[in-house]
Amino acid sequence: MERFLTKKDTFQPTRFWLFAAGSTAITSSAFISLNNVWYSQYPRSSFHLFDDYGEWENMDKFGHVYTAYFQANLISNGYRWAGVSNNRAAWAGFVTASLYQGSLEYLDGTSTNWGFSISDFISNEIGAGLFLAQQLTWKEQRIRLKYSNTPVNYSNELIYSTDHQSSTSYKERAQDLYGNSYSQTFFKDYNASTAWLSVNPSSFLNNKPNWLPSWLNIAVGFGAENLYGGFSNNFEKEGKNFMVKSSLERQRQYFLSFDVDLSRIKTKSQFLKTFLNIFNIIKFPSPTLEYNSNGVFKFHPIYF
Repeated sequence: MERFLTKKDTFQPTRFWLFAAGSTAITSSAFISLNNVWYSQYPRSSFHLFDDYGEWENMDKFGHVYTAYFQANLISNGYRWAGVSNNRAAWAGFVTASLYQGSLEYLDGTSTNWGFSISDFISNEIGAGLFLAQQLTWKEQRIRLKYSNTPVNYSNELIYSTDHQSSTSYKERAQDLYGNSYSQTFFKDYNASTAWLSVNPSSFLNNKPNWLPSWLNIAVGFGAENLYGGFSNNFEKEGKNFMVKSSLERQRQYFLSFDVDLSRIKTKSQFLKTFLNIFNIIKFPSPTLEYNSNGVFKFHPIYF
C-alpha cells in the first residue's frame, strides 16, 4: 500500500489511465445521478439566468469556491501520483473542476425553479483558479481554503404567523431549511458554517525562524448567523406568512484564528500523508477572535 500511494517523478502510463478512467467515470456518474435523482424531479425550462447574489449572506458562494478548489486540488494530486508534471496536472485539475461545476450550473439554468447564476459560475472559477494560480506560481498551496462547522442549538420558541393563526418554532424552521441529521446540516446549515482562508507564513519566508513551525497557519474566516431565509427572515409556510423576531437580526461574522496545514506535517508513512492531505480541507479547532456586523468582539478559547 505504501508503495502504491507514493507519487512518481516520471510518467507512469498505467497509473495515468487508471486515474483518468476512474476520475472520469466517477464525475460522469455523479453528474448523471444528480440529474436523475434531483433535477428530473422538478419542472424543466429553456435556459435562463437567475440572480441569487446576496442570498444566505453569500455563504453559499463560498460553497462554490470551496468545492471547485477542492476538486481541482484532488484531480491534480491524482495526476501527480501518475507522474504527470506539476503544470499539466494543475491545468487538468482546473479544467476538470470548471467543466464539472459548470455543467451543474447549466442544469440549474434549465430548471424552472432555479436558473443559471453568474455569481455561482464566477465563484466556481475563483476556487479552481486559486488552486491553479498557486500551483503555477509556487508549485504548492500556500493559501488554502478550509471549512468548519459548529452545530447550532436552535430554540423551541414559537414563531407565530402574521395572522396569529399558525405557529412553528425556530428549530422546526431550521430543520425545514437545513435538514435534521448532522450529515445533512454539516454543509447545508449556513448558521453553523465558517469559511476560511488559511495562509502559511513560513512558506513566504526565505529564512524561516526556528521558532516558527512550518505547519502553522494564520486563518481568516467568514460566517453568518440568524439566517432563517435566503434573502430575509420573512418566510411562508403552508400558505401562512411568518416573521422572525427583530432581536434575531441577520449578522455577518469575521474571524481571526490559528490553523494547521496538515500537508506540512512530516511523516515517513505515505498512508498517513494521504490521510492528512484528505482532511486538510477542514479547519483545525483553535483559539479564535470574532467580530460581527453589529460591532461586537468575542473571544472563543476553542472554535470549531
